[in-house]
Amino acid sequence: MNKIMTTEAARHGLFRYLMCALVLSLLVGANIDNAKADKTAIGGYDPVAYFEMLEAVKGVESISYKWLGEEWRFANEEHKALFSTDPMRYMPTFGGYCSYDETLSEFRNHRHRVNPTAWRIVDGKLYLFSSEKTANHAVPTEKWDKVKEGLSQ
Repeated sequence: MNKIMTTEAARHGLFRYLMCALVLSLLVGANIDNAKADKTAIGGYDPVAYFEMLEAVKGVESISYKWLGEEWRFANEEHKALFSTDPMRYMPTFGGYCSYDETLSEFRNHRHRVNPTAWRIVDGKLYLFSSEKTANHAVPTEKWDKVKEGLSQ
């Protein structure tokens, strides 16, 4: 069996590989905003509760605030008032996308739906994750500026 490839055969194989990779990346990219499919932020959980109550608390539909095109829900009027005064203080880092996925986004083009009960507060910032397993990983933040720019468009 001939184990030496010609340059033409190698190029043809590389082209097929790249085309498959392109098709797969487009298919995965179609789901990139699955975390933002509806306009209710962070699954309807109260972003202020993470800081004030140190737990994930489901917000009430009747106590909501529209910000950045999404409906933010709160457990009580006090939390709504705190959020409306300074939303950036309570907004999840990476815009509510899974923090673990965002740190790997250079390597894969996929974002998971967050599980609002999988969370951490690190240095006064809220990080949400797709699972408790991913929440146990380190939380780098150097890519947040790029993500934030994309959210404002």
